[in-house]
Order: sequence, then structure tokens, then C-alpha cells
Amino acid sequence: LPQSLMESMVRFYCRRASMVITNVNARDKPVNFAGNMITDVFGWVPSTGSITLGVSLVSYMGKMNIGLIADRNHIPSLSKLAECFREEWKHMYTELVEKRAVS
Repeated sequence: LPQSLMESMVRFYCRRASMVITNVNARDKPVNFAGNMITDVFGWVPSTGSITLGVSLVSYMGKMNIGLIADRNHIPSLSKLAECFREEWKHMYTELVEKRAVS
């Protein structure tokens, strides 16, 4: 897309949103780039406009990475929010995986 069109789209959506959540399901099998195996993939939501919180979920080779970005004026303790995500992920894993294996 032309730069001017991309900038117009970003301005349009940023005026109407305060939070962005994205989920990218990458491949289950390893990918090679320039002869090297990619071992980890990480994503992020660009910090622009009025976006207060950005959450990115990226899964690759059976592993999930969560990226967080926040406006400190609205979310002063991103580390506290990250810890809440970690705790909830552990809880969901226990409920969905470990208890299912016992059943």
C-alpha cells in the first residue's frame, strides 16, 4: 500500500480504538530462513495514536508467546498486568491440559 494510504488507515482506526488484540497462528513445524531454523517467533502491536493497550498472541511450534504494550498514563504497571496474564495462562493450562489428561 502507498505510505499515505497506510497513514490514513492508521489514523482512522486509532481514533476509534483504545485496545488492539491480535492472534497469529504460525506454523506447527519449524521454518528455515537463510539456512537457519527459526526457533522462536514474537509479535507486537504497534504503539500509535490512542491505543492504550496492545496484546499480541503468537503460536509457533507448539509454544505461545504473549506480547504486551501499554500507555503508562493509563496502565502504569505493565509488569503487574504481565503477571496476571502468566497466572491466568497457568490456570487455563491446568484446566484444559492437565485435567483432561487425567480424565
